[in-house]
Amino acid sequence: MDYSVLASDGWLEFNARKWGLAPVKLAFSSGQGELPKIEAVVYTDRKGRIRMPKLSPYLPVVFESTPTESVSRLERQWIAVCNLMVDEFRARGVSNSVSFTPCMKDGRPWKWAGFEIHPQYTYYINLPYDYGLAEKKVRNRIRSCSDRGYTCERTNDMLVVIDCLHDTARRKHFQSRLVAEDLVRAQRLLGDALRVYVCFSPAGEACSARGPWAAGGDRDRPGSRNETRTP
Repeated sequence: MDYSVLASDGWLEFNARKWGLAPVKLAFSSGQGELPKIEAVVYTDRKGRIRMPKLSPYLPVVFESTPTESVSRLERQWIAVCNLMVDEFRARGVSNSVSFTPCMKDGRPWKWAGFEIHPQYTYYINLPYDYGLAEKKVRNRIRSCSDRGYTCERTNDMLVVIDCLHDTARRKHFQSRLVAEDLVRAQRLLGDALRVYVCFSPAGEACSARGPWAAGGDRDRPGSRNETRTP
């Protein structure tokens, strides 16, 4: 899976400007050659501690081994370079919980170093989505909404999107922490990697908005925000 958008200059700049964090690109290798290696991007606060930006799904981590299919050799290589990354985190300090991309399949080096580790789960959707793959109950609901006049379309109107998000925040009693200018900036910095869709009621009222990241232009990225408002 391609997580390059999370290490893109646009996403790093958005997090730096929105949350006041400094992005830091890290690389770790063991042995005499360039491989095996881990490349990662972290963010640091004013005290130099590693901090996970709000609303970000993962800190991007890429592991590259030497050419081998040996499971035991891959395991040894991973542990060797992961230990270097763990040492970096311990030296800098960590100020909140951190989520890594799914390539982080073996968390033992972190556990051995005294960190708490917990698995998390996400999903991917191919775009455009084939409704024939959906369960019958879902297809029936889609057909019902369509028959009633609801439509869904991609939009660049961030004012409509932010209204949906703020309405959800009011109803569910949380602080969204985003304003329309944030979404406009994210759209400008990320380009086509940020896709925003709005569902309109038969009266033309925005009743739901969704803003996923697209991987390679054809997949819904993890960490998608799905916000609705009361019609």
